[in-house]
Amino acid sequence: MSRNEAGEVVEQSAQDPVMFVRIGIAYAVSIIVFIFIMNYVSIISQEIAVEKGSRIMEIILSSVSPTAHFLGKLIGILLVIMTQVVIYIGLYFLISFVLRQLNLLDSFEGLNIGELLQGSSNVVILGIVYAISGILIYTVLAGFLGSLVSKTEDVNKMITPIIFLALGGFYVGMFALNSTNNPLVRITLQIPLFTPFIMPFRVAAETVSSTEIVISIVVSVLFMAFVLWFSLLFYKSNVLIYSDKGMVNAFKRSFALWKSERASK
Repeated sequence: MSRNEAGEVVEQSAQDPVMFVRIGIAYAVSIIVFIFIMNYVSIISQEIAVEKGSRIMEIILSSVSPTAHFLGKLIGILLVIMTQVVIYIGLYFLISFVLRQLNLLDSFEGLNIGELLQGSSNVVILGIVYAISGILIYTVLAGFLGSLVSKTEDVNKMITPIIFLALGGFYVGMFALNSTNNPLVRITLQIPLFTPFIMPFRVAAETVSSTEIVISIVVSVLFMAFVLWFSLLFYKSNVLIYSDKGMVNAFKRSFALWKSERASK
């Protein structure tokens, strides 16, 4: 049982193949986003911290603009992610081909895979949108935090808040599966850092309106643009500041340097 946006009780059978596929896709999106965040947040922050810690950043920025350097790191990570996704898709088609050749799909003859996927198309499309936005947001944040680190040993401490945010969003998403209209779920789903984990489950359960979907996508895109703009704005000063007194102190010094550079122009 679940309630739709009008507050009406809607009966959903757990044995319904379409609903089973929709929920499975929501699970897959949430897990994939979480795994990718865990992997690539560490990679991009480590890459930037290594260059900064080895004092080679000053040489790099003398030849390349900070904006080009930061965007280059992001594009490189995104290309790695795309390569990994292409490999997974290729493995899926390869396994499907082998199973068909070995006639191992005969037990599923009563199910129309095409109809199941068609009934879940909105979950797939929106899941991809939310996954991309979530991975981009967390990756940009990781790059920004990595630029505040003076030593590579401090990277794990710096990205710990991001890890906990992703973990919190993941668990709220799991909770949303059975309580899609819970006040906690409805509030946190509009927070861009949690949206990629929660919205796929609400879309799968068909308890979210089109207006909420549009609002969540717009808010996620705007937040992603803001995070990217903010990171680019302070990236140059961040990578030139070396501080062992924590992230807050490093950012204060970076902000002071940015203000002085802006005042001198």
